Amino acid sequence: MSQPKRQAPELEPTPFEVMYGHPSDAIITRVERQVAGRDLGRMGFSTFESLKSAPSVSPFKKIVFYEASHVEPSIEEYGFAMWTSGMYLRSMAKDFGLAATRGFMKEKLGRNLYRDWKRFEPFLSLPTQTIGIDSSSLYTSFQQSVSRQLLPAPQELSA
Repeated sequence: MSQPKRQAPELEPTPFEVMYGHPSDAIITRVERQVAGRDLGRMGFSTFESLKSAPSVSPFKKIVFYEASHVEPSIEEYGFAMWTSGMYLRSMAKDFGLAATRGFMKEKLGRNLYRDWKRFEPFLSLPTQTIGIDSSSLYTSFQQSVSRQLLPAPQELSA
């Protein structure tokens, strides 16, 4: 029995869904873009005054969101060698993530990555972009957050 339950047995923990607004089995992904001091100049931030333009910077514009396909390519359609290679990459993407799989492919294929990436797309489960969040809505959230942090609150203006 947990410590809080022993101290206050009449209290029930708040259900996850109520507290966070998502079912406990939902897949939730945090997107974070860290900017180091050396990056500030390249982004146009050289003074405190220049930070006012931060909401116009889109650090997430290169992010693409995909909905995973659960359709398994057939061995008859692709042949044994292509199918086994593709299914290995599919398993790797599932276990280690798409970025790590792409890094592995780039290390092994070099410049041929771009050609072979297209050939293996059906195995990598990338047929359509997701519904829900995209680069544009992420950018809008970023703008709102940065604006709230940089602009003084109305009561601070009148003080």
